[in-house]
Formats: sequence, C-alpha cells, structure tokens
Amino acid sequence: LIIVSQDTMAYGKDIGLHDGITLLLRELVKIEDLRWIRFLYCYPHSISDELVRLVAGEERLCRYFDIPYQHASRAVLDRMRRGGNRDMYERQVEAIRNVIPDVGLRTSFIVGFPGETDADFDEVRTFVNNVGFDNLGVFLYSDEEGTAAFDLDGKVPRRTAVRRRNQLMKDQAKISKSKLKSLIGR
Repeated sequence: LIIVSQDTMAYGKDIGLHDGITLLLRELVKIEDLRWIRFLYCYPHSISDELVRLVAGEERLCRYFDIPYQHASRAVLDRMRRGGNRDMYERQVEAIRNVIPDVGLRTSFIVGFPGETDADFDEVRTFVNNVGFDNLGVFLYSDEEGTAAFDLDGKVPRRTAVRRRNQLMKDQAKISKSKLKSLIGR
C-alpha cells in the first residue's frame, strides 16, 4: 500500500487529530493482508518522534522517508514561506538515522527560486553532501502568475538554474554510486 497525497502528514487534521498519520499507520499495520506500507511526502515540520519510532518498530512499514526539504538556505526557505534551515534539517536526518540506521531517504529541491544566490545554492550542495540521500529530485523554479513567488524580485536566469540542477544531480550521482557499491554482496 502506498499512501500519497499533497500533504500526507496532514491526515486527520480536519477532524482534530494530532499526528493523525501515525494513528492511521498504527491501524493499517493491523491488517494482515498488507505486506508493506509506504507513505510519501513527509513535510519536515510534521515528522514526529512517535512516527519515526513506529516506522522503526513495525516490520510492514517501509523504512523510508520522502521528505521534500525544497531548499537548505534559511534565506530561500523564508522567501518560500517554509522556514527551517540546513542545520535543523541535518539534525532531523541524524535523529531519524539514530532510530532507523538503515532508513531510505529521498528528498526534492527547487533551484532558481527568486533571490537564490550562489551562497544559497552552496547551502543545498553542502546539505546534500553532508546527508547523503539515497535519492533526490531537483526541480527548476517556474514562475506562475497568481502565486506568492511571482512578484518576488531577484529572478534567477534559467541558464543558472539549469546549471545548478545539473550540478546537484552530478553530486547525487556520486553519492548514489557509493551507496550502491556498498550494497554489493549484501
């Protein structure tokens, strides 16, 4: 079973549940015919310690977190209205890996967001290289009329955004190669 939605971590908020996804998963693992359960799109601010412990302790829950960090620079994340920063996110990943050492981690980033500087992009690269994600996706910022970001200044040239995406994917290819090589014989 794959559970996916725009904001899976918001499950049950409409009916007043706190950490509803954890409650849902606790019930789903009771269904014997479900051999494995994977849930996608865990926004960083919504991952509870209880959820991490549940994933660690339940054999049928995939030891996998898809956390769309979107960026690692505090300045860019603030402009995205997301909050957070690289240090906070690195601590979060470390905490998850302390409980689930063999956890699979995937993330996604947006490059070329208005106002993104070379230093901001370097924050993302540092984050990716420090954490060593199993997989990641990189998307180019796309200006869409009617969005809050549309009117932001500091538009990044598409060529720069493409170069940044390619560099991040090149960094990830090295990480993936190393991770896959370590699995040989296991």
